[in-house]
Amino acid sequence: MALRLDIALGVLGLALVAAAVWAIFLCIRKSWGRARSVASKTFWLSAVVQGLAWFVIPVAVVSHVVRVAPDGATTSKARILGESISEGMNLTAPLVRGTPAALVVWGIAVWRLRKAKAGGPTSSQ
Repeated sequence: MALRLDIALGVLGLALVAAAVWAIFLCIRKSWGRARSVASKTFWLSAVVQGLAWFVIPVAVVSHVVRVAPDGATTSKARILGESISEGMNLTAPLVRGTPAALVVWGIAVWRLRKAKAGGPTSSQ
């Protein structure tokens, strides 16, 4: 079950990387409002996906293993935790680059929008 969740999060992660690329494209086209919106949503969703894949799912897996076999060997529990964390990190690896990219685009878009508002209507002419 945990592997299926990690795979689903990995597919969602690929979609979020595509959204980060789209935000970069919007930034290049100087569509600051849309770039800010896409980048902010991409950043926060990426952070949630990484948190789920790297922490929540492994802890749930180990919790399940402890409940099923409370007298099991500690080494097998540690191995299962390590494998679960590894699976989650491997399947969401593209987000390691997509999340910071979304954050940078979000920052640039916010900065450019503030700069445009501060300049008033004469700066757009």
